[in-house]
Amino acid sequence: MSIVTAWLKRLPKTPQALWQWCLSASTDTLLSLLAFCSALSLNAVQRKNDTDAERIHHADTLATALNIDMRNWFAPTAANFFSKVSKTRIFDAMSEAGKADDARNAANLKKGPLAEFAEATLKGTGWLPEPIRIAPERPEDTTFSHDDENEEVNHKEE
Repeated sequence: MSIVTAWLKRLPKTPQALWQWCLSASTDTLLSLLAFCSALSLNAVQRKNDTDAERIHHADTLATALNIDMRNWFAPTAANFFSKVSKTRIFDAMSEAGKADDARNAANLKKGPLAEFAEATLKGTGWLPEPIRIAPERPEDTTFSHDDENEEVNHKEE
């Protein structure tokens, strides 16, 4: 049974009954429902030419709050990454991971062997492709936009 089906079976069918159900549900149940609803509404997929930076920022903020480290879930290999990107991108990856000398030594390899070489070279370095790196937290904007010139304040001198 899917998670969606499980929640649909568990939740009341009318809005009035839903609110009463929420009031009587345990904190753990409500948090599970919140997590489920959040997961349905979150889209952290970054596509080529993606311009929705705010959506990605929200996903990164959530990942940071949850302490998600993608290195625990993904390692780039020849099959899942390096064979699907350009040779230039492979060399860039090796340079980003501090393996620029290895990249220069592999300059004459064809794409297939280069992808295998990159996998072996980057294994254990923790390097991740940019779309699945969690961006550093942006500082919160605490500035206020206030037009003091248009504000009239009457001061009485005593």
